[in-house]
Amino acid sequence: MSTLTLVPDLPAEPDPVGPEAAASQTTTDSRGWFARSAARLGDHRDRGAATAEYAVTIIAAVGLAGLLVTILASSDVRTMLLKIVKAALTI
Repeated sequence: MSTLTLVPDLPAEPDPVGPEAAASQTTTDSRGWFARSAARLGDHRDRGAATAEYAVTIIAAVGLAGLLVTILASSDVRTMLLKIVKAALTI
């Protein structure tokens, strides 16, 4: 039997800060730093979006299933379905 071990995400390494780091960076490096920082911020903002979308989809599916059960349980629909099945079996 195998054991599942949970490993937490490693935090992103901080970008160098301070006068020494600023002196060693070029303009291209600064834009790269900004892009990396913006990408990290974007990752955190919508972290639960997929879960919320799945929840909405599941709730809609359950509502549709309930509606179908209610419709198919009525005697009029049951009679109509039986006529269709009998007609298909007699062909």
